[in-house]
Amino acid sequence: MTLYPGLGGQPPWAQHLTSQDIVAIARRADELGYAALDVPWHTVVRRGAEAAAYGPRWPDALSAAGFLLGATARICVMPLVVVPCQQPVMLAKALSTLDWMSGGRLRPGLLAGYLRSEFEFLNAAFAERGAIMDEYVAAMVELWTSENPAFNGQHVAFDGIIFEPKPAQTPLPLWFGGRAKSALRRIARYGSGWTSYATPHREMRNAIEYIRSQPEFVANPRPLSISAYFVESGHDPLTHAQLRPRRVIVGAEEVLEQLSYLASIGIDETDPALESKPGSTGKAVPIATVGEYLERMQWFAEEIMPAAHEMKSCFAATPPST
Repeated sequence: MTLYPGLGGQPPWAQHLTSQDIVAIARRADELGYAALDVPWHTVVRRGAEAAAYGPRWPDALSAAGFLLGATARICVMPLVVVPCQQPVMLAKALSTLDWMSGGRLRPGLLAGYLRSEFEFLNAAFAERGAIMDEYVAAMVELWTSENPAFNGQHVAFDGIIFEPKPAQTPLPLWFGGRAKSALRRIARYGSGWTSYATPHREMRNAIEYIRSQPEFVANPRPLSISAYFVESGHDPLTHAQLRPRRVIVGAEEVLEQLSYLASIGIDETDPALESKPGSTGKAVPIATVGEYLERMQWFAEEIMPAAHEMKSCFAATPPST
């Protein structure tokens, strides 16, 4: 199970969390056996509708990932990074350093990006982001894996250099977002995981089969983890506007039923959907405080995760210790 530790785009109760609150959530998740902490990425948001939809506070994903890795002992941390908005050698250095210093607990979430205004603010090429993404990833892999890295691309080139430290993990597990065919082919070339929150559940099985059918994946078959929302979000993936109410599941039996459904379509990681808890009448009541959130985390770990690990499905690939 992956968890958002209170950084970026949070519900009302979490929008004013202190750094101490976030550390408490991260450490409790570490102790309870959650698999990963996801750290979302935005640099700035425009005032008005964009800020209202996204929320105003977005800490830097790489800095926050380093802080969370230092505050925990076992759990993996996934900073989401819009690659075409970064300088690739510096990004490779930051990710390699985080993995090396944490003893191999980094899971980079590499994104091509979708918000044109953010690219414009950072003076990055929005229209060319797919091609730039492919080149930057290839260059970073060269830096991470070669003793004598050399690369000559349209946007980045280097030769005759030493790049240290290398990541602790070999290979560094790269997770990718996106749902376009080009994004799925990128996963087939490099991916250890796919996180696609904009893909409807009904389309996941075909997308996974497409990834596995690509020549690069056939030539290099490997475990591939798939992450998606526990329940479909009901919001527009571009504007974040809520299009329909999100289904709320709070009871243990219903939660396990949903996990079984996700496993049946190939999803082996998901968020635990901790936004609500059962009220006195049995109906869902939104979480209102960090204390209630920590209590719900504990309930999920004790009541749901052991059964989820025993499912004879994709979830069985996740060991009980993670």
